[in-house]
Amino acid sequence: MILPRKRIASPAGAAADLILDAVGATTMDKGLTCLAPFGHLILYGRAGGAPEPLNLFRLFEKSLKVGGFVLYTVAAVPEVMRRGIEESLRLITEKKVRIVIGKTFPLAQAAEAHRFMESRQSVGKLVLVP
Repeated sequence: MILPRKRIASPAGAAADLILDAVGATTMDKGLTCLAPFGHLILYGRAGGAPEPLNLFRLFEKSLKVGGFVLYTVAAVPEVMRRGIEESLRLITEKKVRIVIGKTFPLAQAAEAHRFMESRQSVGKLVLVP
């Protein structure tokens, strides 16, 4: 997910202040290129595999930041998890965030839904209906 720039004009044209990268290997390098000066890339998944090791001196070119995120760290701190859930529900209620339902399966087809998810052809969330 690439969030558009809003603050600093980039000499290279359109650029992003923040990039949330769930893919890794095939997108992280491109993401760093798309960041504006002082931009931040957060790697939170590796659906495309682990990225190549990062040459930290590349960050100096535009004063970039790279971070990592994994949900189980948040889950280990109940207060942080609670605040995250409350904030997420608020954003959904205010229609600032939309949950994309990619496909719905009857509960009896849970194994098929799981195979579909593993095929990496799914987009959005899969829902099992009783």
